[in-house]
Amino acid sequence: MSLIDEIDNGDALAEIRLVPKEEDIGIRVDRYLTENLEYSRTRIQSLIEEGCVRSNLGPVLKSNAKIRDEAWIDVDLPPPLEAAVAPEDLPIEIVYEDRDLAVVIKPAGMPTHPTTRKTTGTLVNALLYRLVDLSEIGGVLRPGIVHRLDRVTSGLLVVAKDQIAHRALTEQFRNREVEKTYRAICLGADPGARGTLEGRIERHPHKRQRMVLGESGRDSLSEFERVASAHPLYGLLIKPKTGRTHQIRVHLESLGCPVVSDTLYGYEPKRWPIPELNPILKDYPGIFLHAEELEFSHPATGKGISLRTEPPQGFQKIWRDVFGKSDWFL
Repeated sequence: MSLIDEIDNGDALAEIRLVPKEEDIGIRVDRYLTENLEYSRTRIQSLIEEGCVRSNLGPVLKSNAKIRDEAWIDVDLPPPLEAAVAPEDLPIEIVYEDRDLAVVIKPAGMPTHPTTRKTTGTLVNALLYRLVDLSEIGGVLRPGIVHRLDRVTSGLLVVAKDQIAHRALTEQFRNREVEKTYRAICLGADPGARGTLEGRIERHPHKRQRMVLGESGRDSLSEFERVASAHPLYGLLIKPKTGRTHQIRVHLESLGCPVVSDTLYGYEPKRWPIPELNPILKDYPGIFLHAEELEFSHPATGKGISLRTEPPQGFQKIWRDVFGKSDWFL
């Protein structure tokens, strides 16, 4: 049985069935559903309160219930609400598009999707302006959003135009079948020529905007290669094998080599060794982490799709001036 199955109820998608894996045992139900359905946690908790979530063990009545021996979890999806997010003509680039999906470049500094507090200036607003159809699985705040990039990160992101494509792409991400490569400029300790970073990632107990390596989080795994060096600055290519929140940023902080400008995860501006480049750092709208490559299978045809994009101009300028080269696709 697949991770996510549609329960047939006429022409509309009325119910989603999820099949937890062994690694999901012990996780809160609301957290599990948030990660796998791309709904906000608040929305998931509302669905639980409304009696829309049940498992083979019976109705799920509490958001903090833990996944135990569930063979499946069903979620009733109410009809989409009237759109509360307005289309906006924002600067994004579409690098691939067909009737099932699109791949876009999200600029650094742009949130991926709106929240209940902020409904403008996001990638979703731009998508609603440029694309005719988007999957409704993510609700009105996250139409088409299969995976996310942090606001401060730039790069490639795939969006789904219909529910079938959305579910198939979600399953590829869940099963670690999507290959992602990020480019980063880091400052700190020499990370070594290459390595593997892993550990359990959980939310910081006091600083809720941060994630940390801990004992009760979810497993994470990243591989990296150092492709440029000008101590104490390093250019890395990182391949995350799992998709935890802030995963790459947490992993690089654990090495003592955080991403340049990422003050949330250990970067110290006073250590920057090249003052003449300060104007670029000051004007750059995010951190120096870029989702450069994305490889996945087309959800309808199974054909492999492989896409690459260069980092933003400010990123390229820093890379050239620090490392003396601009051969992005090594």
